[in-house]
Amino acid sequence: MRAPEPGGVAGYLSRCFPDESDVTSRFGVWAVSGSYALTIYNAALDDEAEGGEVTIAGCDVLRFSDEGLCIEQRGYWNISPGRLSNHLAWPA
Repeated sequence: MRAPEPGGVAGYLSRCFPDESDVTSRFGVWAVSGSYALTIYNAALDDEAEGGEVTIAGCDVLRFSDEGLCIEQRGYWNISPGRLSNHLAWPA
């Protein structure tokens, strides 16, 4: 694990997003059970920091409060070089 990002979420976004362009993305809810949800996503993009075109695919396990606010999040993702077509980076 690395140290928390300086500036929190805003610091992370301002550091990472300027390097990214030509983004194609897809998001979905894969499963819901009680207060938990599993979301999935992928994105193909040009990322200068990664040296060119990449595809990112991942999922987030979310837990919600009775008020509907997200109170816990666990994220898992992988990055591959190149721009994979959507069906190759999306679960069947």
